[in-house]
Amino acid sequence: MKNKVAKQDFVEQSLPSTRRKQFVDIVKHQFNCLLNIGAVLLLFTLPLILAVLFNDLSFYGIKNNPNFYSEGLLNQKGIAMLNTNELVFGIIKSICYIFIFFGLGGICKILRKLIWSEHIILKRDFLLGLKQNAKNSLLFGVMFALIRFLITYCKLFVNNFILASLILGVCVVLFIPIILIGLVYTSFYEGGFFKTSYHSLLIYIKKIPYILILLPFFPIFGLIYLINSFIIKIGVIIIAILLLVPFILLLWYEIVVYVLDTTINISYYKNLAFRGLYKKNE
Repeated sequence: MKNKVAKQDFVEQSLPSTRRKQFVDIVKHQFNCLLNIGAVLLLFTLPLILAVLFNDLSFYGIKNNPNFYSEGLLNQKGIAMLNTNELVFGIIKSICYIFIFFGLGGICKILRKLIWSEHIILKRDFLLGLKQNAKNSLLFGVMFALIRFLITYCKLFVNNFILASLILGVCVVLFIPIILIGLVYTSFYEGGFFKTSYHSLLIYIKKIPYILILLPFFPIFGLIYLINSFIIKIGVIIIAILLLVPFILLLWYEIVVYVLDTTINISYYKNLAFRGLYKKNE
């Protein structure tokens, strides 16, 4: 699938001059490409969506089973069944995230070409990105899956609210940003998982205000799981993946690339620094 090419001849002066302006420019001129990214991401999210669906069906099956109630209240057997249900599906959903991160490896290749103002052939570039970024994207997926399972475990079995909140805070504020930085880093530079993770940590520490810009989005996505109707919940998830997540991914990619430009690229990879932007002084 090919993206439309501008009718006028391409000139360097037509490029945006900042990453912020570039984000707006891509949304304006490559809207269909972003929707295609959402469609691709939806395919890789289908296992998670099915897991959420069956999790809810199983949950309501237990809640509506009279055998799990004593005097109108959920008995110990019912509570144990609910906890087992959440634990099992917590493991399944965590594994599903590995598949999603594998897909993100291919999507990052497309996002890189978008910000570099390069011609895109969606299928070819996506498959090439999967191949090039497979190892690190899968390992970051495993890392995210472990964090996701740890959060589920704390929710079910850690009764100390302060400890549970501390674990959740460390995961959200420290490890998840490093994982997401690592995905972008992998699409730019060669390097093993540990080297990429280490450099992602250094970048995070050095530019933490920029990295935390998107932190408020995490609680918003968490609110989806509070929707009682599983039909509405699944519908909201699908719409969000198609119409919201691609733009958030692009924004995140632009932020991290700006950080890479001003830290690594400007010093060691000048040919990559601010690539895709127009600079008058050049």
